[in-house]
Amino acid sequence: MTYISYRAYPGYLLMYKSYDRINKERLHDISKERSNTKGELSQVSIRKIKHAINNLVLISEKKKYFTKNGDSFHFKLNFITLTLPALQAHTDFELKALLNDWLKIWQAKGLKNYVWKAEKQKNGNIHFHITSDFYINYQDIKESWNLCLKRIGYINKYREAQENWHKSGFKLRKNSIRYIRGKKVIWTREQQFKAWQEGKTTNWSKPNTTDVHSVKNIKNLSSYISEYMAKNKGDKVNGRLWGCSRNLLLKPDDLHLQDELIVDRIFNDLSREDYQIKTENYVILPNRFLTESELLDIEPFIERFKRKILDASG
Repeated sequence: MTYISYRAYPGYLLMYKSYDRINKERLHDISKERSNTKGELSQVSIRKIKHAINNLVLISEKKKYFTKNGDSFHFKLNFITLTLPALQAHTDFELKALLNDWLKIWQAKGLKNYVWKAEKQKNGNIHFHITSDFYINYQDIKESWNLCLKRIGYINKYREAQENWHKSGFKLRKNSIRYIRGKKVIWTREQQFKAWQEGKTTNWSKPNTTDVHSVKNIKNLSSYISEYMAKNKGDKVNGRLWGCSRNLLLKPDDLHLQDELIVDRIFNDLSREDYQIKTENYVILPNRFLTESELLDIEPFIERFKRKILDASG
């Protein structure tokens, strides 16, 4: 037995066929099989990542913070990258366990809502992208990640490599190309010399293993962050490719009868039929095609969903 249900998501309205319990279980099994693609994101996983990021953006509020100098700034989301300072010597599974240790450090300090994604760099090293609505100073990000790396020997490996390279004093690296967030960047002689001086001062104990990418001026945060997270890139990663706090996987509840009437009226507006995305089992209407009046009508549904996610974050 099937029947029509409606849901209001942050970016679109959904009208879909609901199935009885037997059919739901069968469809759930199919979803598991489709998402069981080793080493790269399946279409199911890509949709889940985008859904989690949309939910994260929905619940994220712009907050005001102050620097040590007393200057103020606004923060909504961060986009962090964690890398290795030496060639990978552990399995992908072991390094994802290290990422979990790093997340636990910040969960103890208040981190609740986040999405992470694992990828391979051109040199074969695994690295991680994380986005969250919890502000962490960039120095604290670097120090906490280096502390995790130190426990399994990567800081020592980095120190040994640098001391060997610069054993006769500063030595310029001819291969001065670096890749930052996938973009080719030239590492100048001045930059290399400054890095050498800093490395000598700290006994090569503070490698630059992190990057914090500013997203404060990005208009469509969901689309921008999803572009980084929801794509297959580089060599395959062994095991799980991504994860998030469980509350970000929640879906809106089906609308009540009185609310269904509002959404049904919107779907039946034939003037927007060309903008609808249709399949055999569902119809999607992006919110950007709704009028201001209709957006106001569905705003309570979105707010209800937002509260559901926040309540589940603990």
